[in-house]
Amino acid sequence: MIREELIYKTVGDLEIKMDIYRQADPTAPMMLYIHGGALIWGSRRDITSRHIQTFYDAGFTLCSMDYRLAPETKIDAIIQDVRDAITYLRHEAPDVSLSVVGGSAGGYLSLMCGTFSVRPDRIVSLYGYGDILAEWYNTPNEYYNSFHHVTEEEAMASVGDHEIAEGDRKRFNDYLRCRQQGNWVSHVAGENRSLEELRGFCPIHCIDADYPPTLLIHGDKDKDVPYEASVRMHDALVEHGVKSRLMTVEGQGHAFDYMEGDGVTYKVLSEVCVFCK
Repeated sequence: MIREELIYKTVGDLEIKMDIYRQADPTAPMMLYIHGGALIWGSRRDITSRHIQTFYDAGFTLCSMDYRLAPETKIDAIIQDVRDAITYLRHEAPDVSLSVVGGSAGGYLSLMCGTFSVRPDRIVSLYGYGDILAEWYNTPNEYYNSFHHVTEEEAMASVGDHEIAEGDRKRFNDYLRCRQQGNWVSHVAGENRSLEELRGFCPIHCIDADYPPTLLIHGDKDKDVPYEASVRMHDALVEHGVKSRLMTVEGQGHAFDYMEGDGVTYKVLSEVCVFCK
């Protein structure tokens, strides 16, 4: 398996990249993986070797993408990066089946793909969310307030003043501050955004009859993104007549598929492969 690095978009001097693990067969189905990190940290290289091998062995040409990160870049521009990645892949392989898979914020961005003019054929959201206006993201979080209290100065020191498309884990402090304060939405979207604008960033409020078939996977012990977020998205999809499946992973918390030696992960990733074929 050979990893090919390419630039799918340039913004000013910033090159935004994608890694591709190609099958020999050019007609093989394609899977785009979108990393998590609350839109604040992470990169295309966060996908684990287990995810890569599982998806590749299942016959997918796998693509793992970067996108610009908040708060230096705001949410509408981040969504535009994902839109451009989908358009890029559709242009490169117009007749190939394309699925989008992402975890957490990557799950959110995957769900946003169902609202684009150029859409994937299938969507998988792992412990993602369809409504950034939900109460859990806009009020102080009890779980995160049990952590070290992050000051505004510490949070600001963990991020920068120019746009980036790859961010390390030290940026988690910025997210932790947001969850402790309950202000993630204004932080990543910008101040003074209208309710109408913010609803446009919520897949749950933008579903139509052409929304792609969707698989939602969520642990029922998630302390970061509540399980109810996927339940609500599933119910909304079904209400609009969209094919949706909700897979509940009992006893599991957030990002359970990144835990080593966990048999649950293999089962879940196998289900993803079956759904996306």
